[in-house]
Amino acid sequence: MHTKAVSDAVRAANQADAQLFTGPRTEKGKSTTRDNALRHGNSARKTKLDTHAERNEIPPKELHMRLLQLEQQLSKGAFKRLQALFANHRFFSYPLFDPPGANDESRKLLSDPGVKYDFLLQRLRNCRSREVRLRMLATWLRLEGACRPEDLLGDEFSRYRARALRGTRGSLALTDLRQAFIIDNWTLYFEQLLLARRNRLNLRQLGFEGGAIQAADKKRSVVAAACEYVCSQLGVDAPTLANAYSRVFSKLKKTMSSQPADA
Repeated sequence: MHTKAVSDAVRAANQADAQLFTGPRTEKGKSTTRDNALRHGNSARKTKLDTHAERNEIPPKELHMRLLQLEQQLSKGAFKRLQALFANHRFFSYPLFDPPGANDESRKLLSDPGVKYDFLLQRLRNCRSREVRLRMLATWLRLEGACRPEDLLGDEFSRYRARALRGTRGSLALTDLRQAFIIDNWTLYFEQLLLARRNRLNLRQLGFEGGAIQAADKKRSVVAAACEYVCSQLGVDAPTLANAYSRVFSKLKKTMSSQPADA
């Protein structure tokens, strides 16, 4: 059975969230904190579902109830916030004081606050447009921990949020994100169900929900089973949900593995 410490959704969003706050700067430090748990929704979730092992210890009936609660937290506002997290990673994380071609001597000079301030002023004077200048200021204030880019830019931040997950193959809408995260929310439940079925256990006696058993009938993939399970609830057919899941997580992985867009 394939296992994972945290879901792909949690890992991708958690990596983006980490960019907003002061934290480890070295690769070793980033690697250590990369799998910290994401809190879904507009407030920290209280349901303990932090690791695959912990979830596997929860009886199917209770796990189903908890996942229903988590699904209710996947609000439109939460996904706007997710877009904002990726916008901060993509557009406001470039190395402001480590320009391309900088050598060790230059980096040492820029460690001096006075030199750094003069350097920033010079870069701001050289900005070719108001948009670039505001973006540079927003990046600097974010790096200093003074405020978030959306706090400085206000309504103008919406253009960056809309472009956060846009690429050569189009952008991801809030609907795509919500559908994909709902599917991901249920993958562990169906991992347990399909494993129990392969072991020829009585699914109903174990406490699996009847609709979930029916949805997983003749399904070999946990994603396919989860899509079949929630499709009627979302009013979307299962193949469309599967495509949304594939698009979202392939793009999230590419976004997180790519370097932030330069100014």
